Amino acid sequence: MRLFRRPSEPNRFGFLLTGLVLFMTVLPVLSGLGRITHALLTEFSLTLLLLAAVWSLTGNRHLFRLGLLLVAATVAATLAYLVRPLPVLVQGVELLSLLFLLLSSGIAFRAVFAEGEVDLNRLAGAASLYLLMALVWALLYSLLHSFDPAALSGLPAPAQAELWDYLYFSFVTLTTLGYGDVLPVSAEARTLAMAEAVVAQFYLTILVAVLVGMLVANRSNR
Repeated sequence: MRLFRRPSEPNRFGFLLTGLVLFMTVLPVLSGLGRITHALLTEFSLTLLLLAAVWSLTGNRHLFRLGLLLVAATVAATLAYLVRPLPVLVQGVELLSLLFLLLSSGIAFRAVFAEGEVDLNRLAGAASLYLLMALVWALLYSLLHSFDPAALSGLPAPAQAELWDYLYFSFVTLTTLGYGDVLPVSAEARTLAMAEAVVAQFYLTILVAVLVGMLVANRSNR
């Protein structure tokens, strides 16, 4: 039995997975640069990631247009922040990015758990969805921290904290490592952390069960 067949549709999630991996690889490198340069390159990298995510929406014309609209709004808010760095603009960029990533996550979830064979596009979608979860929660932590500076301990003040700081905490929570260097303090932060850990474990458990079931079903149909 061939585990991987040539996908019947373009490998849309391959672009998304590549964009996510590159984005998360570049972020810690950018942290050593000057603050202005870091902000510019981080927002540029995030824009490229969002454009890569748009490609995952090409199967639905309406969602594709909505994705382009959200990306355009994010870029506009980013440019406004670079001209006048107000905290509310940072929150606007993060909120728009969050909405778009949630949209991409929904598309990936639907594709991963749809009926069919296990191909490279499905596996790329599954991996992308896991990384998207980490990025979505990182933005949630960042937004919460900007409204309540005491929500998380072990991080710089919201004005000095970087997206990488929140992404690090998100991955530590997602994988249930729990190093203890960053801690959720407020009830809202603890709820977010608890929800992330539970959702991640449910996702991995259900994903394995579904993929194994698909492989067994595909084998019996051959």
